[in-house]
Amino acid sequence: TNESLVQVIEIPLIPLFEVAFGPQYNSCQKSIFSIILLCMKLNSDENLREFLVLKLGEMTKYPLEKWNYNPSFFTRDQPFSGLRNLGATCFLNSVFQQLYHLFPFRYFVSVFDFGQKVDLVFLQQIFVQMAFTVRPYVDTSKFIETWKGWNNTLLNPKEQQDSVEFFLALIDSLPSEITEMFKGEMKNFLSGVDADFNNASTETFVNLSITIKNHRNIESSFDEFIVEEMVNDYECDSLNKKITVRKFLRISKKPKVLVIQLKRFEYDFT
Repeated sequence: TNESLVQVIEIPLIPLFEVAFGPQYNSCQKSIFSIILLCMKLNSDENLREFLVLKLGEMTKYPLEKWNYNPSFFTRDQPFSGLRNLGATCFLNSVFQQLYHLFPFRYFVSVFDFGQKVDLVFLQQIFVQMAFTVRPYVDTSKFIETWKGWNNTLLNPKEQQDSVEFFLALIDSLPSEITEMFKGEMKNFLSGVDADFNNASTETFVNLSITIKNHRNIESSFDEFIVEEMVNDYECDSLNKKITVRKFLRISKKPKVLVIQLKRFEYDFT
C-alpha cells in the first residue's frame, strides 16, 4: 500500500514543502501535497507540523502569483491612500501628502477647470484618486511625465530633489485662484544709525525659512527671524556716502496658510 511504501522509504519532507509551496512548481503541487499528507499522518514530529503551519500561513499572504490571487493586497485598510514611489520621488510625495491634507487646497484642485493644461489635470486626478480610491496607493507617473518644473524640463523620477524647491515650483505653475492662500507680504527696512535715512521695500512670499539650531521651540526661531542686523559701510545713494544702518524685516500681510520651512541643514562652502 501507499502507507507501507512511505514507512519503508525515507522522504525528506522539508524539500517537499519547498516544492509544494513554491509557485514555480504548480504543475506537480497536487501530487506533492498527497505525499505530504501521507507523511504527516505517519509522522508525529511537532517541528514538522509547525513548519507546515508556517508555510500555510505564508501561502495565504501571496498577493499575486501564477496560481493564487489575493485582492485584499490591493485594497487599502487605512483611512488614507499612499503615493507610489517611482525611484526617488519621496520629495514630491511628501509635498502632495501635506497639500492633500490641507482641505481648501485639496478642494480647489479637485474642482478647478484646468482646461488644456494636461499636467495639472493629472495633478487633479491624483488628488481625486487619493480621496476615493480603494487602493492603498496612487500612481503619480502621468503627472511626472508631463509636468515641467525647473528650467521648463520634465522631472527625472530617479533624481532626488529638494521638497521646498519643488513646492515653490508647483505653486508657481498653479492658477493664482488656488495659490493666493499661500501668499503673504513682508517689508525689509533699512534705517540709518547715524544718518537721516530710511528705506522700506515689500516682497511677496509663499514660505518662510526659519532656523532651528540652538532653538527649543518655534517661537524662539521666529524671534531670530525678525532680529535686527547692523550693516556697516552701506552704500547710500541718496546721501552719496557709506553709512551704518539697522536692517530688519516684518511681516506686513499674513497669508491665510503659512508654510514654514525648518532649516535643518547648514552648508559650509569654505
